[in-house]
Amino acid sequence: MDFDQILEEIGEFGRYQKTNYLLICLPVMFAAANSLSYVFTAGTPAYRCLIPQCDDPIEPQLHAHWLANATPGSYDKYGHFTPENCYRYKAVSDNITDVYHISECSKDFFNQNIRERCYSWVYDDDERTIVQEVRPSLKIIR
Repeated sequence: MDFDQILEEIGEFGRYQKTNYLLICLPVMFAAANSLSYVFTAGTPAYRCLIPQCDDPIEPQLHAHWLANATPGSYDKYGHFTPENCYRYKAVSDNITDVYHISECSKDFFNQNIRERCYSWVYDDDERTIVQEVRPSLKIIR
């Protein structure tokens, strides 16, 4: 039995079959769009370590002028400093009030031979992603 004989027996692909096919594909397209949206909502925004000795506790700035004194990083060919995202230099004083809220965060406030991991971050305020919502709650779980 060939394909033409099968079509004669069961009938052609008509309006009813096309409608069923469209109705079956519709939920699949929504599921695919939902899965694809995760790519955009879970994107990682620009971020850096929060430096409690120098950052403003209410509105910390992502690109502070003193950042090279407090975090390891590198300079690009234009002289712009890019800090490492997960490390900072160890503060000389553990007492935050010793150096807190000083507009010029000097390199003398940090031991640049000792790097430590960050547990708080400053994010780019221009975009909101799931990373900014989930990361603070991960601190609580640790």
